[in-house]
Amino acid sequence: MKGRTNLVLVFIFVQLVFLFYGVLNGNYWFIPENILFVISNLLILRFYERVRMNYALTAALNAFFILHSAGIFGLYGREFSFIMFDKVVHFYAFVVASILFYRVLEKSTSISKPSLIAVVILISVGAGAFTEMIEYTSYLLLGQGDGFFFYGSGDWSEKVRGGSWGDSMTDLMANVLGSAAGVLIMFVFKRMKIKRFL
Repeated sequence: MKGRTNLVLVFIFVQLVFLFYGVLNGNYWFIPENILFVISNLLILRFYERVRMNYALTAALNAFFILHSAGIFGLYGREFSFIMFDKVVHFYAFVVASILFYRVLEKSTSISKPSLIAVVILISVGAGAFTEMIEYTSYLLLGQGDGFFFYGSGDWSEKVRGGSWGDSMTDLMANVLGSAAGVLIMFVFKRMKIKRFL
C-alpha cells in the first residue's frame, strides 16, 4: 500500500511541476489536463484493486499523462522522423487504455477470449471517437489553443492530407492501432505468463 501511494504521489508531483511551469511561463493551455491527471491519480489510489491496477499499469498510464503534458513544450506541432507527436500520443494512450479495459473486463465477464479482444477493441474505438467529439466540442466552445480542450497545433498540420478531417481520421487510426497493440501485448504477456504485468 505504501509503495503504490508513493508511486502515485511522485506522478502527482510531476503533474504539479508541469502545471506550475505553465503558470510561470504564461502557458495556461495544459492546466485543465494537469488538474485532470492529478484527480485521475487520486482515483487510481482510491480504486486501485477494483480497476485491477498494478505498478506497471500505473506507471504506463502516467507515462501517457507525462507524454501529453510534455505538449506544453510545443511538441504537438512537431514531427519526429515521419510521424507527428500527436499520433504517438494517441497510439500510446490507446495501448494503455486497451490494456486497462482488457484487465477489467477479463475478471468481470465470462466471455471467450476472441470476444473479449473484440469488445476491448470496440470499446477503445468508441472511446477514441468520443475523444474526437470532445476535441471538436471544445473547439466550438473554447476556440484556439493547445491541449486537449482546445483546437491547436496538434489538431491540424499541412502534412496531414485532408486538414482537420484528415487529422481526426489519422487520430482514430492511431487509436485503433494502439488498441490492437495493447491487446496483442496482453495476449503475449498471458501466453508467456509474465505475472508482473498481468
